[in-house]
Amino acid sequence: MSSYMDGYDGESTVLDIDRFVASVNLETTLVTIQGADEDDILPALNRLELVSDDFEYVVGGIVEGQVYVDAVSELDFDADDIIDQLQAMVERIAIESALEQLNEMDEEDAELMVISNLHNLREVTGAFDANMVLPYRAEAYAAAFSDDDYPTGTVEEVVAMLEDVNDGETMPEIEVTIDSIGDYDYVEEQMELTGEIDPYDSEWMVNVTPTVVDEDGDIVGVGVTMETDENGEFEAIIMMDLAEESGEYYIEFSTLYVDEEIVSVPFYFHVEPRQINELESPSDATAEHFAWLIEHAEELGVNVEAYEALSEEERQAAYEMVVERKPEGGFASVQQVVDLFNAATADPS
Repeated sequence: MSSYMDGYDGESTVLDIDRFVASVNLETTLVTIQGADEDDILPALNRLELVSDDFEYVVGGIVEGQVYVDAVSELDFDADDIIDQLQAMVERIAIESALEQLNEMDEEDAELMVISNLHNLREVTGAFDANMVLPYRAEAYAAAFSDDDYPTGTVEEVVAMLEDVNDGETMPEIEVTIDSIGDYDYVEEQMELTGEIDPYDSEWMVNVTPTVVDEDGDIVGVGVTMETDENGEFEAIIMMDLAEESGEYYIEFSTLYVDEEIVSVPFYFHVEPRQINELESPSDATAEHFAWLIEHAEELGVNVEAYEALSEEERQAAYEMVVERKPEGGFASVQQVVDLFNAATADPS
């Protein structure tokens, strides 16, 4: 593999192609360069060769009068100078894109787009806190971006505009309390959640959203509905049909208006009732479908002594009895499975 240092001529750097670069992917080293025409783009390709003598064109095309060429450069990302320059380039491109969107919003979309675009700019630059973006001031922000009296061509000017429009006001810190987590409904594939948001004011348009993540932080469940009254008390429904394995999961509440999660509540989720519901006949039931009940016997209230006293034939009969007596439509909860399992192991005949 050719590295940055192998192809480096001692003078040229990645910054020499900076004005031609449209985007950079640091993970795949995908560099998109653009020019007004093919003649204009050739110097950019030549400069790219100076920092990496081994790259291939992936795709080229003309978009809105600009010629784009994607090139995969086999760069040595262990070299401090190359990674620093690429990161600076990525940040510049992101800032320019965010500022362009903020300053060229259509009037119809302005109030909807200004809040999300401001937060995108905040995440890229870190130049201002999330609590400076007041959602209920969306109309005032949109007006400021179209007002010549407010220069907003740089990040510093955008921050000054926010400070002026906000007049010293910032979003308060929000606390979420979860009062109850309902049993997961395996037929409807949803779970009910209740709690309270404090402080809460409907004028803030506080969009506090529950999600379910695994131990790696990957989302496996989302809140599909959430109703909040004037006191901030809410009822939410979470779908978890993306969860494919049993294990520890976390209900998290986050919002655009803070930089970190508001609350995270751990809970254990079993996929096995879903698998039992999918069995087409009682004879398909095996010990593997019910091993989770024994493993989590204490917390689930499973009668292990009755189960362990059974012969292999009696255990198989118990498994089949549970599936045979499955409610129409399937088991809606873990407790329904436990109750039938305890009854079947107590009398498997």
